[in-house]
Amino acid sequence: MATLADFLFFDESSATTTSNNFSLPHGADNITLQVDAINGASVNATVEGTTELSGTGEWYTLTVLNNTGYAVTEAITAAGIYSVSAAGIRLVRMKNGGSAGSIKAHAVATG
Repeated sequence: MATLADFLFFDESSATTTSNNFSLPHGADNITLQVDAINGASVNATVEGTTELSGTGEWYTLTVLNNTGYAVTEAITAAGIYSVSAAGIRLVRMKNGGSAGSIKAHAVATG
């Protein structure tokens, strides 16, 4: 398994609660996310994906796997390491349900 790309969805300087789109490289099978709370903020984030390259169609909430306890969920509610299937997904984005700049979220696409 090789690292194909990495992407920063959010950090403390983020001014919005919807990230930029992460264009997944050809051959990406999995996305590993590290999500951290900034200054003790609560975490409430979702990962969305689409199969359309333009990103103008429907976005769907993707299921995430918490790599600590292996719980499957649609919402990230605690800091930690998470996995998301990238098979067939072209673009990914995150939505922060808290205030802008309250979480840091970094992703690595592997294949």
